[in-house]
Amino acid sequence: MAKSILIHCYTNLHQVEELNFWQEVAKVLSDRGYNLFLLASSGPSQNNFNFNYSIFWERLNFQEKYFLPTLTAKNYDLNYFSNLLKLENRWYGVKPNSRSLNAAFYLKNLYEILIEELNPCLAIIGNGHHATDVILNDVVESKKIPKAYIERGCLTNSWHLDLAGITAGSNIAQNYFEFDLNGDTNLFNIYEKEYFKTKSTWWEQPKTSTNISLREEYEINEDQKIVLFLNQLDNDTSNMLYSPLFQNNLDAINWFSAQFLKENLNSIIFVKKHPKLSDQLKHSINNLRNVIWIEDRDLFSCLVEVDLVCTVNSTGLYEALLHKKPVLQLGLSILSKKNIAYEIKNKNDTQILLDWYNTVGINKKINRFKHLVTYLISNELYFFSSELAPYSFPGADAFAKRLFTFFKEEREGNIPDRFLERKNALISKGELKKIGVKAQLEVSIYLFKIWFYRFTK
Repeated sequence: MAKSILIHCYTNLHQVEELNFWQEVAKVLSDRGYNLFLLASSGPSQNNFNFNYSIFWERLNFQEKYFLPTLTAKNYDLNYFSNLLKLENRWYGVKPNSRSLNAAFYLKNLYEILIEELNPCLAIIGNGHHATDVILNDVVESKKIPKAYIERGCLTNSWHLDLAGITAGSNIAQNYFEFDLNGDTNLFNIYEKEYFKTKSTWWEQPKTSTNISLREEYEINEDQKIVLFLNQLDNDTSNMLYSPLFQNNLDAINWFSAQFLKENLNSIIFVKKHPKLSDQLKHSINNLRNVIWIEDRDLFSCLVEVDLVCTVNSTGLYEALLHKKPVLQLGLSILSKKNIAYEIKNKNDTQILLDWYNTVGINKKINRFKHLVTYLISNELYFFSSELAPYSFPGADAFAKRLFTFFKEEREGNIPDRFLERKNALISKGELKKIGVKAQLEVSIYLFKIWFYRFTK
């Protein structure tokens, strides 16, 4: 029997610095008598590592090559699985089908086995809002296991741990508080210095293909302001959950562009393509006369040149503030209610737009940002950047020790061999055919019941 901590996290373990972070977390836990079991979204980049892990599925669309439990084994709840399929459709546009339902059955059963075997003292859950995350969250909750949430930090190469949720759902985002505006900002100064040296950002950027400035290339008059709109992925968590005014990025861009024309603001708006986005949005904004789409320049060089920055709630806002640019936030984030970003409260909030455009009170906002970053570094974020290591920023050691503040009761379980065996076991085509016919028939009947249940509810 052993004590374990389960961490489910959207990782990039191919990155050496991040892998080293989890190795160090595992070591600190081991020194105190605990095992780390990591449910990761990607595997390690090397074979020599010191923790147990398994790759999880983000979506309910994995191949039906695994043994899928039949419905006769469980008394499944119509409403519960109906809501999971709705959630999958919301995130990924997948209409309810037998594959996603089959996957939901399988994952529910699989996570029940995992938690039963591992019996962790604590579960840390990444994101928490995809259908697959919800299944794990619910199983953990049903076993009364303490839990918290983890997400990429608002500052590059960091993690954010929180009891309430992620990004705009975290404690620091939901609760207004006054941080010390007279305190030392040395941590901010260090972070700012390293940022401008490394130009580090969360997403890999294109190499800027020209030395010509935006103003020169696009023949922008000196009296015109250059505005940068940072585009996001529509199924990004911040957009999906914390953009109450806009259905998607195109909706936000259309509104934003229209306000500039309505107020006759003398500006050119550049919409920067998100590195993970396909080009469909580019064609949708071609008819906007005051908007130019760019995809051949890196974020850092763009921020150097532009006058103003706007987005729904991208982490690029924090980088823009490091460049001392006024930022307009159209959604919700950790910056909300901090008097740092210019924040619209409704689509008719013209005054905030004009205050942002005219940089009203910008010096106070930048000063508040410095103190917020200092607070975040001291209390909220855990870094895996080698550049910051010499400055004693909170890292793996502080992260591991924080975990112990989330639980009191010690539980004992086993390495989840049955979970790993079931998850990794492939079956032969003959077995799949034999098992699959019965399973698929039952799944199809159940899917019909869900549709009927929705229709008659």
